[in-house]
Amino acid sequence: MLPIKVTGRGKKQTLEALELLKTKVPSFYKEVSIYIKVIKGVEKGSGMEAFADPPTFLAGDKTRNYSPVWYAGCIVHDAVHSKLYHEYLRQHPGKKVPARAWTGKRSEEICIEQQITVLRRLKAPQYMVEHVKSERESGYWHAKERFW
Repeated sequence: MLPIKVTGRGKKQTLEALELLKTKVPSFYKEVSIYIKVIKGVEKGSGMEAFADPPTFLAGDKTRNYSPVWYAGCIVHDAVHSKLYHEYLRQHPGKKVPARAWTGKRSEEICIEQQITVLRRLKAPQYMVEHVKSERESGYWHAKERFW
């Protein structure tokens, strides 16, 4: 039994990506299973709902369907957002978590670094790694409509 509940669209892809993490990079899988409790496949609009109870990663079709390695890297990326959110909560009991604690440029840089690390460990093609590196300056996190 997985500690992560998989719901919605694309369960097969989600289970495949999680299995990749579990077997190839177990330390990342452990982190993911701490900070993501539900992965919900949706048509579009990938993103982390760290504030949800339980913390939920929304995985859009484009994210899920690109490749298992890509999807695994995206899961790790969003688990780091959730980790940042929950670390703030632990360090500031009773306080509201400000967006800057887990989103925005600084947080994205942290998430991107972990995503790159997991992609390299999963032997992702170099173009995937380069794409993620290029996202550092794109400002994609400001997008109101997420097509991925």
